[in-house]
Amino acid sequence: MTQDHDIARLELIAIPVFVQTPEGTEAVLLNRQTPLGTELRNVLGALPGWTVQVVYGGELDIKATVEENGIDEGATLQVRLVPGDFLEVLQDLLLHNTEMTETEATRGAKLDADGILISWDLSGCKSLQNLPESLEGCTALEELHLDRCLHLVSLKGITGCTALKKLSLYNCRALTSLPEGFEEMDALADLGLAYCHALAANEETYTTLSKLPTLTSLSLEGCNITRLPEGICGCTALYELTLDSCRTLTALPRGFEGMEALLVLSLEYCHSLVANEETWSTLSKLPRLTWLYLFYCNPSTVPQGTVNQLESQGCSVRWRRDRN
Repeated sequence: MTQDHDIARLELIAIPVFVQTPEGTEAVLLNRQTPLGTELRNVLGALPGWTVQVVYGGELDIKATVEENGIDEGATLQVRLVPGDFLEVLQDLLLHNTEMTETEATRGAKLDADGILISWDLSGCKSLQNLPESLEGCTALEELHLDRCLHLVSLKGITGCTALKKLSLYNCRALTSLPEGFEEMDALADLGLAYCHALAANEETYTTLSKLPTLTSLSLEGCNITRLPEGICGCTALYELTLDSCRTLTALPRGFEGMEALLVLSLEYCHSLVANEETWSTLSKLPRLTWLYLFYCNPSTVPQGTVNQLESQGCSVRWRRDRN
């Protein structure tokens, strides 16, 4: 395990801290809340397998230098005990994504009371290209947000996150396929593939997703697909599907009426799809469809009588957002 300027390792109930003063280097013991001087230079320790994560100003931050945090004479540095695997993931992430800053890597990390990583938001990290393979050790991670990571090319390492319930990949345009073993992520319920054009057009994406019995919500918002692959019909657990702004989509795939769990379907800005009479024929065969959102679509383009038929079957058709 690497010892560096930003990491403290717990030794019993105190941490050895080396403070550089005008008189020389002084060693002091830092407990969980100890006032520090202005020249904190190095925080080191020795308990294998555990790390004390630096928390300053109420935010997770693995930097603990005067220059980074503006520590003054009256400042208090709080520390928190966390498992070493999270530290390894951070180091691995920064090692393989050299342009990423530590602030970017840590600001969206959320730990539970025991210091276990349960949620991580890396959204907007434009330099992120690959996830650390050591991420597979984060078996308590429940949410991962990678929105607008425009250069992310691989999700390798994610399949070990067996507790992951929500994965958001909004606008990860460089992704072309899901990693091997993705179908074994049997806790995943909410998947966002908005503006992931290549992923949405790949038939293998849906072959994989159809093997996830827990997947109940899927967003393909903004994907420039002209046809929805038939494989999506195998996602039989889906109760919410978002196709907003799929403006080039003209028809639903054969077998779509077999998605018997579907309760909510959103077709905002799907002008061509909504104007297609076959769309309404298919929708009328969905036994549980309860909410159909058609925001910003033109009612005059809808085949006559189709909306009334759906509503008579208990489906609420909404043309605009509620103002309250």
